Amino acid sequence: MSKFGEKSSSKKVKPVPCQIAKCAVDELDEQDCDGPQQDAGIGYLVFYQPEDLLTEARKNAQQMANEKYDSDRRKADYVEKRGNVVGVVGSAGIGKTTLAEKLLELFCKEVESPYVFFVPIKYLDFTRDTTVLRFLVTPCLADWEFDDKEADKELLKSINCSSQVSIVLDGLDEANLTHFHQKVPKINLHDWSRTDVILMNILAGTLLPKAKKVITSRPGPFQDLHPKYRPRFNVKVLGLNEESQKELSRQICSNEAMHSKVQERLASNPQIAPLCYIPIYCKMIINYLRKNIDRQMSVMSSTNIFGETFDECVRSKHVRENPSSLHEITKLALNGMVNEKYVFDATNISENHQTILEVFLNIDIDNGIKLKGKIFSSDKKFSFSHALWQEYFAALNLMFLCPLDKFNELLPKFCHSRWDSTLTFTFGLKNRVILKKVSRYFLGFSEQDFDAKWEKILDLIPLCSSRPFVLCGWALESGHSAVVNRVTVALPSKIYLHGSISPIDVVGISYVLRSDITRPRNIRVGVDVPATFQSNSLCMLLEATDASVHKAGSNRDFIICLIFAHNSASIAFFLSVLS
Repeated sequence: MSKFGEKSSSKKVKPVPCQIAKCAVDELDEQDCDGPQQDAGIGYLVFYQPEDLLTEARKNAQQMANEKYDSDRRKADYVEKRGNVVGVVGSAGIGKTTLAEKLLELFCKEVESPYVFFVPIKYLDFTRDTTVLRFLVTPCLADWEFDDKEADKELLKSINCSSQVSIVLDGLDEANLTHFHQKVPKINLHDWSRTDVILMNILAGTLLPKAKKVITSRPGPFQDLHPKYRPRFNVKVLGLNEESQKELSRQICSNEAMHSKVQERLASNPQIAPLCYIPIYCKMIINYLRKNIDRQMSVMSSTNIFGETFDECVRSKHVRENPSSLHEITKLALNGMVNEKYVFDATNISENHQTILEVFLNIDIDNGIKLKGKIFSSDKKFSFSHALWQEYFAALNLMFLCPLDKFNELLPKFCHSRWDSTLTFTFGLKNRVILKKVSRYFLGFSEQDFDAKWEKILDLIPLCSSRPFVLCGWALESGHSAVVNRVTVALPSKIYLHGSISPIDVVGISYVLRSDITRPRNIRVGVDVPATFQSNSLCMLLEATDASVHKAGSNRDFIICLIFAHNSASIAFFLSVLS
């Protein structure tokens, strides 16, 4: 199955290392504007290599077992069930699946004859009962024939007793399931049961207790997991550091001179550079700059980054000859979002648009020397090669094609974290430069309906007032004064920030703080859960507050901040603040 961003020929852009840091369970909660008052200061980022994750999970489980139990038997049981499970969280496009594939590769090399299962959760059918063996095998081996019951039973028995079993569960956020918070009954190894019941029993160690397990997700579904099934050891993928970004740039650029020019352009555009921490954006941005190195840069929000590749897609011969396919693909994407569906087949396409499969599956987006890709990936079933593509197309349908009455019916869903990326794209589509560029592919769309939908979306801002990074990201994405005004009204006078904070988080909040000169705010950093800052994001936040009417700090002030300054420029800035 080919994925967007991969070269169609044998040579392709190789994955580069992402930063992986320990993530406290409490950190999985949303950033909170009206949070608790206990100060935790600014914490250390504890980084890991992929090969260390299971070892650290076992150490963590042993420590927790020692704190919870006196009995050696209960300690050992806890470590066996909990010490072999790793949760991997991260934002959209940050590199969770790439890490999952890296771990899969490591598991295959560990022992001579391992049982290794890769389970893309989006391929699981949560509407039907299944068995443990079908759960493990069907997503990647759809043609497996379960016709020998005795052989299947013996195979499953062998897997259940083996410590040489590794299971990678990729994409909990792509499950067509919403009741993650509920407890489920315990089941036996050979029972037919609901898919979600099997999943939760595997995570709890009731099934396959000796197997190594890794599960990836965006933060929202992890927050929703019942504590009984949530991994006790979690890491957060923080994206690409500067070194990895440059390595990716060298692969994509044709030569060192072009690579240097691209890096100069990035350095001169501080709004764009933070997006390069996210691998999917980094590839697109570098490729865009490489092809347009001497052209004046237009708006480069995440919406426009996707829009540039979308523009290449719709100008291709395939789509020009089948213009209705574009409308159908956006409809498919939106219906998938509404029904929590990420995998499709021909039955999901109206009969007169069956050619859409051929149209989009055959599009090669030729980005030049080393980067080719596809919007779709496919075998018997097909899916968007990244969830962000589905969310982008869904946003296009919402704003340009979706009837107003249906749009109004969907509004209550939009506050759920599952819709965060789609909503971000809808805000980006309001940017006048992007709107002018994209709307030409939807001739005849109702401007009146577009404006009515826009007003409804603006009304969502106060409902998300406890999520400052999300709100400020919307303001940054749109570049629209109406959004900035609504966001500044929605944010309270005290904003509490905790957990790992990325440069792109800070760019959004800095944009709003610099725009808001009438409502002074106190940015409280590190409550209950310490705040950890990637790269120069702390320096960026302090610069924004220092140049505005707002203040940032914690009860420990900047003494701890100095410890976490990663370069001399940051240290110099902190010293200037202290003086």
